[in-house]
Amino acid sequence: MIGFVAGAAVGYVLGTRAGRQRYEQIKRGSARIWHSDPIQHRVEAAGQAVKTQAVPFVADKVGDAVKAAGRAVKDKARPALPATVAVQDDGTEVAATDLGR
Repeated sequence: MIGFVAGAAVGYVLGTRAGRQRYEQIKRGSARIWHSDPIQHRVEAAGQAVKTQAVPFVADKVGDAVKAAGRAVKDKARPALPATVAVQDDGTEVAATDLGR
């Protein structure tokens, strides 16, 4: 039992050192690739594409949503009108008996 625990401890220490070294090697390699000119040119091109194509689309959608929310709030805030009052297309209120005149 003691031999197993000692062997596991030695294996863990050696594995950790080798694992850490391999991790650092992979980290250096990936950083070198990420910072290379071809990759950075692609990253910059992707950023420009997002700015020129996606941002106006999202802005339009957000604007539409804000307008719809404003209309919903306005409709909820408007008091209920009596049955004898109607609202015309231009927003003016008229007595229901005056409609069509």
